Amino acid sequence: MPEIDLNLCIGCGLCAQTCPRGAISIIGGKAYISRERCVGCLSCEKVCPQGAIKVKKEKIPSLKELKDTCQKLDEELEEIFKKLKKLETK
Repeated sequence: MPEIDLNLCIGCGLCAQTCPRGAISIIGGKAYISRERCVGCLSCEKVCPQGAIKVKKEKIPSLKELKDTCQKLDEELEEIFKKLKKLETK
């Protein structure tokens, strides 16, 4: 999903004119994207003269990072269960 950097947007309206779904509005001199209407075609990104529209790239964790996270969560849960067991015996 594209995002607009409002510091770069000059409100020229090219993105709104280009959007095939009418998902972009110019409000107060800045472009805003309707999340409900946008289909992610990126035609807006291509026409923006300021480079104000970009798609955020999400980092996909590696398998090792996922395994490490799961290991840490397992350890934390084990500690929680130990504490709960102590509370039950009191």
